[in-house]
Amino acid sequence: MDKLNTALFLAYKAIVRGNIGTTILTISVMVLAFVNLLFLSSILLGLVNTMNRQGVDNLYANIVIEPDSEDKMISNASRVMTTVNGVPGVIGSSRHYKIGGFFTFDRNKNNQEVKSGQYSVISIDPNKEKKITNINKSIVYGNYLEENDRNKIVIGKDLAGGKSGSFEKDSLGGINVGEEVTVSFENGVTRVYEVKGIFNSKFVQSDKAAFITNDEMESILGIANAAHEIIVKTEDGVAESYYLEKFSSMGIKEDIYPWTDYMGMTESFSKSFTLIRTLLSAIALLVAGITIYIVIYINVLNNKKQIGILRAIGIDKKIIIISYTVQALFYAISGIVIGLVALNLILVPYFQVHPLEFPVGDVHLEIVQTELVLSAVSLTIAGFISGFLPTRQITNKTILDSIWG
Repeated sequence: MDKLNTALFLAYKAIVRGNIGTTILTISVMVLAFVNLLFLSSILLGLVNTMNRQGVDNLYANIVIEPDSEDKMISNASRVMTTVNGVPGVIGSSRHYKIGGFFTFDRNKNNQEVKSGQYSVISIDPNKEKKITNINKSIVYGNYLEENDRNKIVIGKDLAGGKSGSFEKDSLGGINVGEEVTVSFENGVTRVYEVKGIFNSKFVQSDKAAFITNDEMESILGIANAAHEIIVKTEDGVAESYYLEKFSSMGIKEDIYPWTDYMGMTESFSKSFTLIRTLLSAIALLVAGITIYIVIYINVLNNKKQIGILRAIGIDKKIIIISYTVQALFYAISGIVIGLVALNLILVPYFQVHPLEFPVGDVHLEIVQTELVLSAVSLTIAGFISGFLPTRQITNKTILDSIWG
């Protein structure tokens, strides 16, 4: 204990009476190394989670129920919805009809410069849909559908085209709210709709689709109380697999799938970004460890003469090694603590209010606690090694080599 107390005293005096500028600079390097280790990883995680949330929030919810392979539709949609809505943890459900439609837009109604294309038309119950998806919150021009709308349509920005469209070549060339579009459905029915709203969800599968009401679609198809799919929104924190088993055990014979089965290319992008994030995190951890080692190693080398003097006046090698190791740990831990404060009180709140605007959505910093702990532990170990190894190497030399070498 006497040796430990002496070592701690020497470390304390070295830090307190050392060059304040050098101390601040060393700690600043530790802070930057720690923040850099988590910053890019958090952005990529936020990007992956944003892409996934877009699918859940704008088209698929958490669970999708479809007719089994022998049926083309869910014949008694209200029964299925009543059943799933009664399960604890289910926020709500909404039924959809989905059918292809050939869109024709003739702005001047003179059969010149006519824009057309094949797009997906999805029908909804607007009031129920508001609880399940965020399309109503993504309206950028005009208004969302209402329950009694029969000759109105809401379309995505990539279908509408114009300034906000990403696929201009395949769009309707810039149709505006209030203009009319003719839709010829797969079953031969043709209707003319007024564009009531244009939305931008930043999710391409929905932004290239159009929405009408279920009442309107049932008049086109000549059916009632049916659906091509029922989407189910569930509370966070419970895996979709639980609901798949629960719904099946309650007698639902239709096919039940999690939202991940519908993400397609988006899921591939997510997996790619996850892999990139893992690689970059590993590289950033290595770079941070090397940075800490170099900074502290240089600090120890600059004190090589002082180490020789301490040995010359009879200070034990172990005391000197512990003293400089404690100093290194002080720099590392100080950097980690200040870095945590900077992340949690400055950077994360800032990007929560001012998210990064990516084409796939607004991205926030999302920090995983396990990664945060791993980073803190790794940099602490790096600090320990950075203080221990150089000091041990110098104290193993003769006193004269330490002082004059």
